[in-house]
Amino acid sequence: MRRWIPQSLVAVMTLLALVSVGLSLHTSERISYFSTPVPGNPTVVKIFRTVVQHTMVEPSFNVDGFIDYQAPDLFRVHFDFPSSLDVILRGHEIYVPIASTTTGTWWGRSPLPSAVDPYFGPDKALGLLQTLLHSDSVVRDANGNFTVTTVMSANSVDSWDPGQILATLTVNVNDDLISSVVTTLRGWLTIRVLSVSQGKVHVKWERVSKDPALTSTFGDYGQVSAITAPLLSQTVPVNLCDGGYGYKVQARGHCIDF
Repeated sequence: MRRWIPQSLVAVMTLLALVSVGLSLHTSERISYFSTPVPGNPTVVKIFRTVVQHTMVEPSFNVDGFIDYQAPDLFRVHFDFPSSLDVILRGHEIYVPIASTTTGTWWGRSPLPSAVDPYFGPDKALGLLQTLLHSDSVVRDANGNFTVTTVMSANSVDSWDPGQILATLTVNVNDDLISSVVTTLRGWLTIRVLSVSQGKVHVKWERVSKDPALTSTFGDYGQVSAITAPLLSQTVPVNLCDGGYGYKVQARGHCIDF
């Protein structure tokens, strides 16, 4: 399970440039550890896992209003900022529209960077469900919703974070399918604080002991319009630019804005 951030293309793609942050920030602060949560009632755990499995085998659904998923490995991501843009993913390959001609749209093709997969890639769409599927500290309330508690390595939020974090997830259910998950993280972890000023994205790293509750929504089950990956003949290999604002047709070429 990973941290989710607002649906801004600039903010999301900026994560591509953050790999050079120093290790010292992550090791000079407090480190937290937690006891293993008590397992839930086996019957409740079985019911919960059935709900998660029903959700995961749906032919299609929408995540957070901007990611469409179509089984087994097609994703369409829609961004409204800074301009309207639809991106297609197949497995761990990303296609970005770069030109329109009389014969159709040309797409730039690139491997999906691991730094952004948790935010709008396959891991964002399916990773949370996979985490829930393997959880066994589960409590069910009178409304049929569930509370899940799990201990995870802190590096599941940030790859350089040591120690552990405690996640509490409120899983809301509608018609035996997950409708939303509210996640609260506790324990020392590093978070990215992003802001946009004068067209530039500013990143600040903060070490915190608790992360504000984050909600991920699921819906439109079986109603997502068909997603088709571009034909290979309509694609050209590209390199995403540092900072994620555009692409380069050649690694050393000029960066072209989306």
